[in-house]
Amino acid sequence: MPLDYSDPGGKTIGLAISRLKAGSTKERRGVLLLNPGGPGAAGLHLPVDPLMKFPAEVKRRYDLVGFDPRGAGQSSPVSCGLTAEEQSDQPYKAETFAKDAHRVRTVAGKCRTKAGDKLPHLTTRNSARDMDVIRAALGEKRVSYLGISYGTYLGAVYMQLFPSAPTGSSWTVRPTPRGSIGVCSRTWRRRPSRLSRDGPNGPSGGTRRTDWATPRPRSARPSGI
Repeated sequence: MPLDYSDPGGKTIGLAISRLKAGSTKERRGVLLLNPGGPGAAGLHLPVDPLMKFPAEVKRRYDLVGFDPRGAGQSSPVSCGLTAEEQSDQPYKAETFAKDAHRVRTVAGKCRTKAGDKLPHLTTRNSARDMDVIRAALGEKRVSYLGISYGTYLGAVYMQLFPSAPTGSSWTVRPTPRGSIGVCSRTWRRRPSRLSRDGPNGPSGGTRRTDWATPRPRSARPSGI
């Protein structure tokens, strides 16, 4: 993959990809590209991860394709050489703001020193471009996609950059500025107006996406949304 897509003849990086072929050649519908979120979470294992619980129908009809995003896992990984404390989450506290700001500057400085030439290119848009290179390398005109958490945003960016490439898309949790909310786990173009059986209304058949997404008064919204 080009490190910098504006300079395709320049430096390159490697991308680790895995594929579990569809169980039925006759029923095969194409490729289902997978991303676990993160950002930066490794996805190479997803096609065989038992926690994914792919239905037998999906495994018969789709090649399951996982990949480690650029800079993570086995895809030209980038490390800033951080200590365990520097990698830990630090809740905001007004009384330690100055100390926390110094810590953040230290972390940024280490990353700039260790990988400053690569960091500007480890972006969501470039990961989406990588996905389309994967599609082309597999010889597919179009792909289906399953994204989890941040992976839903990556999928949206991919659809924005390459609107003719996706055949279907799937979400499990959509990031929002104030947290995350659960949404449909499968949304295909053949069922564009409905949430899946795993949607807010469960196995009763779901509800229309347009109705469910209609803005509600703040008093009626779940906590944190």
